[in-house]
Amino acid sequence: IADREPEKIRAFKEMGIDRISMGVQTTHFGLARALGREYEGLSMLEGAVRNIRDAGFRRFNIDLMYGFADQASETWAATVRQTTALAPEYITLYQMRYKGTQIQDQASSVTRQRVNGLRGIARDLLLAAGYEATPGKNTYSRIASDVGTSDYLTERVIKGTPYLGLGLGAQSFSPHTLSYNLGAASKRLQPYLEAVRRGMLPIQDIYHLPLEVAMAKMISVSFYFGQIHLVHFRQRFGVRLQDRFPDEVAFVLRRGLMEYVGPYLRLTAQGAEQFNGVVALFYSGGVKDYLVHLGPTQALAGDSALTQKVA
Repeated sequence: IADREPEKIRAFKEMGIDRISMGVQTTHFGLARALGREYEGLSMLEGAVRNIRDAGFRRFNIDLMYGFADQASETWAATVRQTTALAPEYITLYQMRYKGTQIQDQASSVTRQRVNGLRGIARDLLLAAGYEATPGKNTYSRIASDVGTSDYLTERVIKGTPYLGLGLGAQSFSPHTLSYNLGAASKRLQPYLEAVRRGMLPIQDIYHLPLEVAMAKMISVSFYFGQIHLVHFRQRFGVRLQDRFPDEVAFVLRRGLMEYVGPYLRLTAQGAEQFNGVVALFYSGGVKDYLVHLGPTQALAGDSALTQKVA
């Protein structure tokens, strides 16, 4: 859209939107085509960036994805370098999640060591290019004191602020419920539109969140920034994190997986290497019991799916 329809980009800016994000995912032509993306090379991206800048956007993010089967270190590094050359204010890295996709059978060929290696390559290149992020945080910013995410996501991550999701499959969160709009499973727009036309809330699923599940939800989302804000956790739930999760906090501190930094309990570089395992420590008791009683292969798949679902 940014390359071919610049008038839409200008309209977004005129509406008052001041941050824009572009889902590039990869600049490797073969991988982009294999993923079904309309990618015509770097010239298309450069044109899109020109139109975004000409429209007046000064808060511009590019999304990249890693962890694909057979994704070579060299091509991933090239993607990161080519993206930094486009000079967005922010770059966000997303690990490929296979569950529920048409290529989920490829998940078994992607090891944790491989994923960590690709993440490390990107982190080294981004830091060298002037971008910053705390360990475990997936959005890198080259603007001092700017975390790089939208106001909505920043509030959601740091404070656990409730939010209303609009659109196909969108997620909504209240202090006691979590819901998904129609289309979250089917990916079809028609049922969503029909519900709206009939004056109904277009909700597919809604879940009541017991206290320990609500805590797990806030903590899991907090790990988008690689850290838990201790003051906001206490304000939200009326209890200190250290008092609610004494064994878990003691464990991550003793193993050097997390550390206290100002008002945060923050991942260390070592903790970021064990990201999924650290997050799982703060799951609700029922979820922990379920995972413990799975076999190793099932547990690996279940942990990935639950990390994605809880977040």
